[in-house]
Amino acid sequence: MARILSVEDDVDLQHMLAMALRLAGHDVLYAYSGEEGIQKALALEPDIVLLDMALPICDGASVLERLKAHAKGKYVPVIVLTGNWNDPRFCEEKMSAMGAVAYLKKPFRVERLRDAIAKILSHKKRPRD
Repeated sequence: MARILSVEDDVDLQHMLAMALRLAGHDVLYAYSGEEGIQKALALEPDIVLLDMALPICDGASVLERLKAHAKGKYVPVIVLTGNWNDPRFCEEKMSAMGAVAYLKKPFRVERLRDAIAKILSHKKRPRD
C-alpha cells in the first residue's frame, strides 16, 4: 500500500483516480492547485505524487521544480499527467530532466497508471528522515 498524493484541479478526474487507486489498495491524498500540492507533498511526504501540468496558482512544471529542489521532496517519485502538450516525447524528456519518473498523456488508461505505480514501488523506497 502506498500513500499517493494526486495534484489535479479536475474534481471528476480526482475522484476517478482515487477510486481506482483505492481499489488497488493505496491511500490517496488530494491537492487541487500547484501551491497546495507543494505544501502537502512536503508536509505529508507521500510515496508517489501524481502531478497534472495545467494547475491553478502554480503550474505543474513549477511544482516539480520546487519539489525536487527541497530536501523532503527530492526523492519523492513524480508521475506527470497532462493532456496539454502536442509533442509527448519532448514533454517526457523535459519532465524526466526535471526529475519526473514517468509521464502519462491524458487521456490514459488506469491500468497504465497502476503499472507505473507498481514499477516505482518495486524499486527500493527512499529513506524516510
